[in-house]
Amino acid sequence: MSADGPVHEAPGNGAREAGGRARVPERRRAVALGLVAVTLALAGVANATIRSAGRDRALHLASQASPVVVTNGASSSAWYCAGPLPVGTPGEASSIAVTNVGRSVVTGEVVASSTTGGSRDVSRLTVPAGQESVVGLTRLGTRGVAAVTVLVNGSGVAVEEIVHGASGISAAPCVNHADGTAYIAAGSTVGADNLSLAVLDPGSTPSVVSISFATSSGIVAPPPFQGVTVGAGALAVFDVGRYVPSTPAVATIVSATGGRVVAGAAITAVVGHAVMSSLVGDVAAPAASWLFPAAPSGPTSASTFAVLDPSDRPATVKLAVVSSTTRSELSAVVPAHGVVHLVPGADTARGALRWATVTSTGPGVVVARETVLTATPATAASRRAGEKRAAARRGPAAKAAAAARRAAARRAAAKVVASSRGRHATAHALVAPTTTVPPATSTTVVSYAVVSSFPSLQPGVAVCSGVARPGRTWVLPGGESDANTSEVVVVDNTSTRAATVNVAQLDAAGSGPLGSTPFASMPPLTVPAGAILTVDMAAVAREQPTLPLLVSTSEPVVVGQLLYGRAASGTGYTLPAAISVR
Repeated sequence: MSADGPVHEAPGNGAREAGGRARVPERRRAVALGLVAVTLALAGVANATIRSAGRDRALHLASQASPVVVTNGASSSAWYCAGPLPVGTPGEASSIAVTNVGRSVVTGEVVASSTTGGSRDVSRLTVPAGQESVVGLTRLGTRGVAAVTVLVNGSGVAVEEIVHGASGISAAPCVNHADGTAYIAAGSTVGADNLSLAVLDPGSTPSVVSISFATSSGIVAPPPFQGVTVGAGALAVFDVGRYVPSTPAVATIVSATGGRVVAGAAITAVVGHAVMSSLVGDVAAPAASWLFPAAPSGPTSASTFAVLDPSDRPATVKLAVVSSTTRSELSAVVPAHGVVHLVPGADTARGALRWATVTSTGPGVVVARETVLTATPATAASRRAGEKRAAARRGPAAKAAAAARRAAARRAAAKVVASSRGRHATAHALVAPTTTVPPATSTTVVSYAVVSSFPSLQPGVAVCSGVARPGRTWVLPGGESDANTSEVVVVDNTSTRAATVNVAQLDAAGSGPLGSTPFASMPPLTVPAGAILTVDMAAVAREQPTLPLLVSTSEPVVVGQLLYGRAASGTGYTLPAAISVR
């Protein structure tokens, strides 16, 4: 495999740095938490948590590869949501879901930093055992983007960042690591595609950040992205397409000295005639193996696996995509400090799903998957091939036209943030006051055929990082099921034996695992070895604005959380991996 383009399988079987009261989306108005000032007891939790990694090296490396909820009774923990999360944008609503799978109430702080200037916004957080609190960011005041740090006085907490906007819903697990290096494998700047890169320094020590990009032509290090100072607790945002234009494969490498950082990206892609975006968080360490929850793989979908090798040696990688009945593979050699896109062919069956694993012999790699779902098969099938042809023949006039399209797309997607230097936000708080609402459990009995039916999805793009290993317990924060949005639990049995699966609703009074309540409508389910199980919560749960779920299984599995629009005019979907509980 050469480094000049993606591997396809034929079908068939400049930085801006920053240190008003908002509504959460309609469907989340009932959800909540209170606000107050910072306390001295928690003021140092971020730095203490960042520096505690050496206490358990194995666990630290696992959490770097993919977020993990630890229920070991730790005295404090921190989660980082780098976003970039839109604020001050009436058409886009950002929120943070904090789910407590522990047995005790946790208290702490939500610290929001934004590009709108001014000091950080700090609010008090209380999450009872077995419940979830959703924090809404402002949709008023100066337009910008934000990042959030969640600090709590215990363990057993999972955190997810969510954006509801014109292109639908996008969600990604927040991370529980901050480090001197961060990787994001996915990205493209061809045509109107782009990525907005956010770098957050959550500690009390400023960082000096240098950012480089692995492309099919080698490493690119734009001078404006080198030696950038990110203040303690501050957020910097970079428009990658402006400095690395017209590049089909762009993988991001962030290096920091001084403080430790967290990175995230909003990846925009052209879907049909619309520009849509998806959040994805960073990975702080490469791994030899990555697993991805099942995603749509039918004739109207196209998945691209971006594989980054940040080491000094080439990596030989193998991609395996698996449905309940078939398996296919692709192999490639990823150059040292290079990136390769692997593109499996689409399935011929509508509604098909496939989970995936990427393994490396030699150095560890970083992998992300981008799945584009379109209205017509031809568009999905030709998307990546068209990008490659366009990049090959692009002349000066075409480059100028593409730059104009990218600028228009960024404005349409509200990804252009006016410079905040010398300007302060209005009096609107970054974080909105909300309250925690106990879940309403479902008692309606429905048939398994209805539960397991897969919904019809609207066009959209979903980017996600994989998980480093399967597990037996998974939490799905940030879920909801109402007239506008619902979720599908996706379970991939990666083991060699049939697995018994229990899907339960978190409930403070629950008698199930980790304080959960099994759905009366749904007895334990069985998924054969290598097969895929889907559970559409729209057929199970009554309408409610929050629906935190816990999935427990008898064998190691991988779990995904597919959130989708139910309204006829709804667009987009998102498919992050769930968060493992250990």
